[in-house]
Formats: sequence, C-alpha cells, structure tokens
Amino acid sequence: MKYIFKNDLLNIKNEKMLYFYFLIFSIISIVSVLSSNSTPFYYKSLGIKIDSIYNIIEIIIYLFNILFYILIQLKILLKEASLEQYLLRASSKKWIISKIITVSIVTIIIRFICYMLIIMYSIIFKTSINSISLLIICDLSCLLLIQNLFLLNYMLFKARKITMIISLGLLMFCIIKKILIPFNIMMKNQDLLIVIILILVTILLNIIIGKRDYKYVFERSN
Repeated sequence: MKYIFKNDLLNIKNEKMLYFYFLIFSIISIVSVLSSNSTPFYYKSLGIKIDSIYNIIEIIIYLFNILFYILIQLKILLKEASLEQYLLRASSKKWIISKIITVSIVTIIIRFICYMLIIMYSIIFKTSINSISLLIICDLSCLLLIQNLFLLNYMLFKARKITMIISLGLLMFCIIKKILIPFNIMMKNQDLLIVIILILVTILLNIIIGKRDYKYVFERSN
C-alpha cells in the first residue's frame, strides 16, 4: 500500500490539471471575496453553497469543484491498475482498499490546501471566517461521500459512458433538491453522523464489488 500511495502521489503531483484547478480556484476565490456582500466568499469559491438553482455561475463553480475530485479519483484508480496488480501481486480486495484510502488521503490533502488558500485570502482582504473547523469536517465528509457514490456507480455500470451521465444527473438532482449543499455548511450532529455512516456503507460496498468485478471494470478501463 505504501508503494501505491507514493506512486499515485507522484502521478497526481505531475498532473497539469491539479495546477489548473488551483489557478482557477484562486481566481474564483479572489473574485468572490471582492464581490462578496452578506454571503461569505469561501462558500462560493469552495462550491458548497448555491443560493438559487437559477444561478448558473454558482452551479458551474459547484460542478467544477465536484468534477475535479471525481477526475482525481479516476486518475488514481485507473492509472496502470493491472501493472500494479502484477508487480505487487496484491489481491483485488487489498488493491481496492489501498486505492480507496489513497483517494481519500489525496482528496483531503488537496482540499486542505484549498482551505489554506482561503485563510490566506481572508487575511489579505481582511475578511472573517466563521466555524472553519466544522466547515472543513462537513465539507470533506460530503466530498468523500460523493466520491464513493461515484465509484459505486462506476463499478455497477462496468465503467460505461452512461456512468458519467447518471452521476452528473444525480449531482444535478442533489443541487435542485438541495440534498448535499446544506450539509456542507450547516450540518447538524445527526446529519454528520448519517453522512459518515453512508460513507462507511458505500466503502464496504465498493470493496465487495471491487473484489468481485475488478477484471471487468479496472483492467478493462486501462
């Protein structure tokens, strides 16, 4: 698992889309803080609040943030999957567990950097940040849930193109119904507990399905 993590970290570090994301994220954050009124600027730049489903800009920013982390997940999962299996002689179960852990750690690291940028901009522009610790916990919880739901969907549909369509449809449904958005910013203890339980359940399902369908999903995806 140590080899897989180091290898994936190096691959992600060299990904141009990672630096593109931070560039766009910084631009969005600066524009948000300069145009912010009553709503904290970081809600918009982090893509965790949509005031109206008719606000196209907010929806684009939301999808931009979510899709980036899904792409990161796919990059990690599909990069030389069969080669890693051959070199490490790892079982499908160990491989999928290692990948889920790696995706989670990489996601947390990238999101943590985003929050560091938010704090830096708040200091530069002299704005306040409320309940940052709770915000980080709720935000990461929802992000990890979305990733694991996507992975579950990806494997169930055997990596077909319909996966992306269904996943995007589910995301848009969550936006319209405001299922995931409020969790990110105002999650109560019971809501957070539900999200954590859902994460654990989807991870368990991903391990079971990944162990069974590894050859039909990941090897075929390379």
